[in-house]
Amino acid sequence: MRGHLLSLSAILLAGSLTLTACAAPPRETAAKHDTIVMKADYPVYDGVAAAGAGSDIVIEGTYTDSRVTLLRPEQSTSTDPHANPQAGADDAELDADAMAVVVTVSKVRVNEVVKGNVAVGDVIEVSQLGGTYDGTTYQEESTTLIPEVDGDVVLLLAKTSKAGYDPINPEQGVLVDTGTSLHDTFGQVVFDHVNTIDDLKGAVN
Repeated sequence: MRGHLLSLSAILLAGSLTLTACAAPPRETAAKHDTIVMKADYPVYDGVAAAGAGSDIVIEGTYTDSRVTLLRPEQSTSTDPHANPQAGADDAELDADAMAVVVTVSKVRVNEVVKGNVAVGDVIEVSQLGGTYDGTTYQEESTTLIPEVDGDVVLLLAKTSKAGYDPINPEQGVLVDTGTSLHDTFGQVVFDHVNTIDDLKGAVN
């Protein structure tokens, strides 16, 4: 299985995001659709050790607040078409809003550090595909947004180029700690023999 991170910015650049309702930019679809379902291609990690290795930080934290915004693609200046598929396109053709996707950016206060260069009490920002923007709800089919999770979350995260973080993927990157088990937001066990934060620490460090 793949073990590299595909960040939200990389999803935009690679074009591996599809909108099942239509392919128009968010502002054009707002008047026409109540909900648009998106599908993104994420890496899947073969076990907890691989997931931990693919994470820059792993924390247990408390959601504080969030905002919904447009994430625009990072436009490369390279003239090599292999490195930059947009090379040679006129600036007028590169409409950043048309290529943007809706994301929810959640602030999470760190309660416990499992891995990485953060401290208890820090507040980090975590981006996820989806949210309600201009009256339309955008929903990535495998993503539960952090504001929708009941209780504290355990997050396996990769750092982005904009000083925030993305979950390594929707299922393995956002976990719920019940006190007796760690499971994904749909109630499924994600990692065998990893039922507590201490188990997770031992597995990823």
